[in-house]
Amino acid sequence: VLITGVRCTFMPARKDELRVGIVGVGDFAKVTLMPLLSRIKDIKIQAIADADITISMQAKKIYDAQIACADYKELLQDDAVDVLVIASPHRYHCM
Repeated sequence: VLITGVRCTFMPARKDELRVGIVGVGDFAKVTLMPLLSRIKDIKIQAIADADITISMQAKKIYDAQIACADYKELLQDDAVDVLVIASPHRYHCM
């Protein structure tokens, strides 16, 4: 990147782990997504949101997440999550 004749290099912030929040704990998330993410070094499933709080709590226990909630908006306001993965059915992505 050149800024007024000065060369700058973008260096992302380094962290020990990437803290992931999962929105929607349906079949895809349970069977594929969360098992895969949980096996990747330096990734921690930190938070889980599902409209059914019982499902969120079950997944929280399985993946040792810190947060379980029924409203994904809680995750948007929490600094405990670095990235959100939207795993809800396609028809709900824009809600």
